Amino acid sequence: MTQRLPRATIPAVLRHGGKTWNVSYCGDAARPRFDYKWKAFVADNNLKIGYGCVFELMESDSKKAVFKVMIVRGDIPPELQALIDSRGKSEAAPIVID
Repeated sequence: MTQRLPRATIPAVLRHGGKTWNVSYCGDAARPRFDYKWKAFVADNNLKIGYGCVFELMESDSKKAVFKVMIVRGDIPPELQALIDSRGKSEAAPIVID
């Protein structure tokens, strides 16, 4: 996914459960990441160690990125595991979450 994002710090929006969080995507960092405002997303969604997040890039340009986020709490659901097993190994076969 980082190939589709700029190597710069840009505003980003995380969408989950009908809500949005404004963060910054730090693509120019040694390890691309979200900034400290990510902690509000974590707290608001009660994320715990062992949970996972799937980030679907909805929009991206040099000025902004928008992600749809799916939270996987605990075990990976069988339908998502099937997608992981069969797709997502290359850009030509992405995992698509409806």
